Amino acid sequence: MGQLQPRLVPLICGAVSRTKSVQLVLAAISQGASSQEAIKTFTNLSERSVRNALQALKQAGLIMEIIDLLDARKKKYGMETIK
Repeated sequence: MGQLQPRLVPLICGAVSRTKSVQLVLAAISQGASSQEAIKTFTNLSERSVRNALQALKQAGLIMEIIDLLDARKKKYGMETIK
């Protein structure tokens, strides 16, 4: 997964949303958290806050969603584009 410099997180999130949860979720993904549960643990946000932040970041095209091949009910999130 791509690494994002911490000082750039607020700048990128400013274009998407000014909420702290979006900034925290993007920082968690850039640090390697890929599942919704890992993001929730990393950020200490509620499931609903993580879900809403992920939705905003997906709509802005800043992250991508990948279906986990071992368990299709789970999704992984990352910052690399599919080639």
